Amino acid sequence: SVQLKLVWQVKNLGVNTQVTSFEGRFVDVQGNVLYRVKKQLRKNISNNRQVSFKENVQVPSRIAYQQFKKNNNRFFYERRYTNTQGTSEVARTRVNIRSDVTNQLNVNRIALQFDTGGVTSIVQTSSNLRARAELSYSGRGILQARWLIAYPESSTGRAVYSTLKNITMQLSATGNMRIQSPLLPVSKIGQYRLKLEIIQPLFNQSLPEIIYYVQAKVNNSAQLMTHLQPQDGVKFISNMWFSWENIGQATAYQLEIYQQNNIKQRVTGMLLDKGKTSTQLSTIMLTHLTKNTLYYWRIIALDDKGKVLAYSQNRQLLFP
Repeated sequence: SVQLKLVWQVKNLGVNTQVTSFEGRFVDVQGNVLYRVKKQLRKNISNNRQVSFKENVQVPSRIAYQQFKKNNNRFFYERRYTNTQGTSEVARTRVNIRSDVTNQLNVNRIALQFDTGGVTSIVQTSSNLRARAELSYSGRGILQARWLIAYPESSTGRAVYSTLKNITMQLSATGNMRIQSPLLPVSKIGQYRLKLEIIQPLFNQSLPEIIYYVQAKVNNSAQLMTHLQPQDGVKFISNMWFSWENIGQATAYQLEIYQQNNIKQRVTGMLLDKGKTSTQLSTIMLTHLTKNTLYYWRIIALDDKGKVLAYSQNRQLLFP
């Protein structure tokens, strides 16, 4: 990405007032917003009718590339400045597209899943678990990234992440690639959160995250759950709800779907918070299901240490 070093000169907004710009915007030649920079600029004006703002802003290379593909040779970065009386003016600077900018490396998409398939997983402390990231990118350059993980003691609420592995590699042509994670930690029982952070180039999208639970072995004291819907052997419909009984000590529930009547052949799953006893299948889960296929599903209840408190028997579900 390219950095713009700007000095905004704002005039004619009065004296003894405060001037604020709430965000910056990249726009195309028609004024359509391409990307928003969520950074406020604010200053007071006393006797001088002019005020200056300095700003350094990164131009996402994906924007330049997208405009280049549309045969546009320029776009704009702008800010609206408003005083306390509501009077405002717009300042704009032009960004020209050069061929070397469009050739710079840009990560367009990231998708994460575990090697076992799906975006959630439940394993035991003896398991070998890895994840993989599927990246699509354009241009060429150096990719810097790192696997980040939140351990059970810091994975709830506002999660705190630790670096699991740093990655640096040279990418030479537009395409797709896979980045394999190291073996994931399973020594502590509980919930873990995992994501791949892109350090270079600038990545302006939200980072996908996947979750896994490390649990103790299922013991004979686990309760069998019998009050759940839908019934065994039904055909899936788009507005179908899955529901189950509440387990008093549960801090989470896991909805799991299997290709065969075997808990080692899990296709996808969903982790749900305490107290939530019904859900519909998420969009991500649906993408892992194949038409005209018979699946099996079950629900398990977990305590705060990942121990299985209750589980249901597998039920058949036909995905039409």
